[in-house]
Amino acid sequence: SCNPKLIITKLELSMLEDWPQCKSDILYGRLPTQIGLLTSLRRLDLGNNRFNGKLPEELSQLTLLEAIRLDNNSFIGTIPEFVNEAWGQIKTVELHNNDLTGTMPLCERKRPALSNDAVQIRVDCDQIDCPCCQNCRVR
Repeated sequence: SCNPKLIITKLELSMLEDWPQCKSDILYGRLPTQIGLLTSLRRLDLGNNRFNGKLPEELSQLTLLEAIRLDNNSFIGTIPEFVNEAWGQIKTVELHNNDLTGTMPLCERKRPALSNDAVQIRVDCDQIDCPCCQNCRVR
């Protein structure tokens, strides 16, 4: 969607599991580096596709992001350190059901919002160390 100045602020290309007729139209491949050109994005939803490879550094240019949903893809590697600094406005992060490993950098952020669960983070707790993630703490 766009704001009144025709600037893209929301990109939702999530394939819904409830739409079996769309299964052949699932997006796949590496996330294009041009994603970093969408610097006005506040919401990025690319869940339930077949994207693969590492999360591109160009995601660090999306500094206005409030929500990112990349769950149910085939991303690999670690969650980049830039998410801690670059995504200062983030409130929702969904990275579960990928092949990501390591630690969640957002848990290292010294910010009161994390202490009262204002940031909703969902990852695979058996692959990612995430002490600030709601679903990892209840295990």
